[in-house]
Amino acid sequence: TKYSYRREIVQTRRMFSALRPQENRLERHLDSGVLLDMDVVISSRIERRLGPVDVRPYKAYRKKQRSVSVAFLVDLSSSTNELVGAEGKRIVDIQKEALVLISEALDAMGDYFSIYGFPGYGREQVAVYPVKEEKETWGPDVQQRLGNLSWKMENRDGAAIRHVTEILTRGEGTTKILLILSDGRPLDCGCSLYHDAYAQSDTRAALMETKKKGIRPFCITVDSGGAEYLSSMYGTSFAVIKQVEDVPVQLPKLYHRLIQ
Repeated sequence: TKYSYRREIVQTRRMFSALRPQENRLERHLDSGVLLDMDVVISSRIERRLGPVDVRPYKAYRKKQRSVSVAFLVDLSSSTNELVGAEGKRIVDIQKEALVLISEALDAMGDYFSIYGFPGYGREQVAVYPVKEEKETWGPDVQQRLGNLSWKMENRDGAAIRHVTEILTRGEGTTKILLILSDGRPLDCGCSLYHDAYAQSDTRAALMETKKKGIRPFCITVDSGGAEYLSSMYGTSFAVIKQVEDVPVQLPKLYHRLIQ
């Protein structure tokens, strides 16, 4: 995957590297400090001849830090085994390609990030697979686990969202984002109730709990007809990518917009 998107990875890392905070930034016009800003001192003496001047002659170098933590929750339901596009790739493989690109971007930028896949079959068999924990390094071990992800069963979104929300609350970032990557509506054929209105209501309730904990949820789907049911769950916090093949390139761009 990394070789297939070598050009995009280079471009994405370059774009996101520019967002990495400088180790130190210069703050000027301070009331107090240990460093005198001689440029300000000299200019203020000149300006005094014209009238009163508010002089703040100190400067300081202070660390500038980002504090963002994002968890990617990836739908691994059986529908992700479908072949799409001219190349006949499986949806789950396209999702993995997208996660490689966004992981390269976040690694370049220095944001905390984690990746989890989720399938399920009935309320007792919801699984959340850790691909990358927040403090793990983006490297060969994580990349191998990502490459080994495969479709499983159904997608009981509410349970998976609640579980990863709890993980995020214990994370490092002060700004927290839960980004759900899905190919369609929540559905669990292992439960006679978990479809349509009931499934969407449970997902909506889970998302409300996520928001109350100070975490911003956002969904990216490849279901071209998903706008109506997604708006009932996410409000405006979702994006539909109509061409599944565009997901790897569009995901970093959408994340870039989310954090601006």
